[in-house]
Amino acid sequence: MQQPKAPAARNLPTRATEMSRKMNKSSILVALTLVLLSAAIYHLNTSFARWQNPYRVTDSMASDLAYYLTENLTSEGAMLTMNDLDDPLLQHRKIVLGHALNESTAREVVRKLLYLNAIDSTTPIDLYISTEGGWYNSTFTIIDTFQAIKAPVNTICIGGCYSAGLVLVASGTGERIGYANTHYSAHISYGGSSGEKRPFSEQPDRVNGYLQRVTQLPRKWFPLDDDRQYYLTADNALKYGIIDRIEGQPAKAGKKNTSE
Repeated sequence: MQQPKAPAARNLPTRATEMSRKMNKSSILVALTLVLLSAAIYHLNTSFARWQNPYRVTDSMASDLAYYLTENLTSEGAMLTMNDLDDPLLQHRKIVLGHALNESTAREVVRKLLYLNAIDSTTPIDLYISTEGGWYNSTFTIIDTFQAIKAPVNTICIGGCYSAGLVLVASGTGERIGYANTHYSAHISYGGSSGEKRPFSEQPDRVNGYLQRVTQLPRKWFPLDDDRQYYLTADNALKYGIIDRIEGQPAKAGKKNTSE
């Protein structure tokens, strides 16, 4: 009589194998949870930082900006040229503004500020200013850049800082310095100083209000306009909060010529 065949043995998972699979699934779930939690925390931190200052230049933005400024150079003056990058003043974080304030000069100053901030956002930048003034929209373009970057900007007035130039000096985010022989003027020109003929589009109230916030100029001087102009010495500028300190001393009077 033929013996019945025994049923084939099933490859049933052992208890240890089942536990191992469950542990693997649990580990995967924990890892995914940690990844999602980390992403959520990063998003909250980033959102909070942007809420504090939505226009700040972040480290990643600075890195991208440094690359863009150095690699994408144009001949139209929108970017830094190789001559700019080789300029010893720029290498020592110094910028000189020696012309009237307009779109061209503001663009040049802003691009250098952004570049220097991109390569080092902690070391102060020295901005030397000697200007007869100019367009306030261009002036506030530079001032807004002061506020947008992390690097402190020392404003240093040499020679003369008039009208919009006074506003720019008073807006430094680092130290505001004036030399002993420097003169200033508090004045709002409706025609500009660059020789351009175009309508005065700036708001006089904006400039007057801003000056009253960042300086201690006498209230009786306001509102400033074409007919009200006040000249100040270095001592006056220090007294009225336009600068923080005076650098250098006036030249001493020469000795009397005894041969006469």
